[in-house]
Amino acid sequence: MVRYPDMSRERGILPETAVIRPLLVRHYALHRGWRDVTGTRDGVWIFAHRNDGRFQVMLPRQADAPDYPEALAIVARRFAEAEGRAVGGVLFDLSHADADVLSWDARLPGDARTRTLDQQVRAWGGVRSALLCAAGAVLWPSRRHPPRTPTWLDEIICSCQVASPGPGSGALRLICPLAPTVTEADPPPEVPLLRRTVCWLLTTTATLASASQEERLESFLEADRASPTVSAAFCEALLHWQPCPGAEVEFSVTWASDPAFPPPPGAPEQVRLSPECFSGIERAAALLRSAESAADRAA
Repeated sequence: MVRYPDMSRERGILPETAVIRPLLVRHYALHRGWRDVTGTRDGVWIFAHRNDGRFQVMLPRQADAPDYPEALAIVARRFAEAEGRAVGGVLFDLSHADADVLSWDARLPGDARTRTLDQQVRAWGGVRSALLCAAGAVLWPSRRHPPRTPTWLDEIICSCQVASPGPGSGALRLICPLAPTVTEADPPPEVPLLRRTVCWLLTTTATLASASQEERLESFLEADRASPTVSAAFCEALLHWQPCPGAEVEFSVTWASDPAFPPPPGAPEQVRLSPECFSGIERAAALLRSAESAADRAA
């Protein structure tokens, strides 16, 4: 049994490390640029820091190895020190290496520092509605999605988990779980619906924000009419992300580090929605709602 010196700093995080699978830690390390220098060693992985090969960590390959939680606690602490991050952030990423994590960080105008309960509930409602619209657009590529969301689709969206934003942060964070890799020999799975939904949400939000900022909203909507991607319901959902007039929202994703789900090429990782963007999105929602109502009357 390995004896670890001075575990006083690590004891508080042992309950978290005990449930993290070793393979996910390996995925995290390789995703962050650490090098596998294990060689012929059995039963452990050894990783060297990408910029300093003398800085190494050792991790048991099996979660039932003696003192596994202690070993992983030290690994997490050294990851954090090497990467200049809080250990809590590293543990969060290790725990969700097989999930895409979405964040919405609002910068409130003036001296405002907190959201009201109503603003928070409204924002989460907008997140849920936007995800349902995105999933509908992926499954049924038409502006006019089915009027009732299928129960199975609602259950998939509701399987996402709300994450704590961390001390002093008012950001919204959502964990979108992907099917985990059980062994390194597993074949790559199909791209999960949640990953495709997240990609559509980021790409379409970025396109709509760009069109709004560059004052080409009408031309974008006109070109989009031939092959619809944006709906009034989607635009209205985005408006709920803004907690109050004048607020700016940064929407971003941390892609899963599990190599079974590599980051999608071309998809943005961050979208900034300025107050001007929200004004454009509000105008788009009104134009699309009017067009959709006219189409309903003509049908």
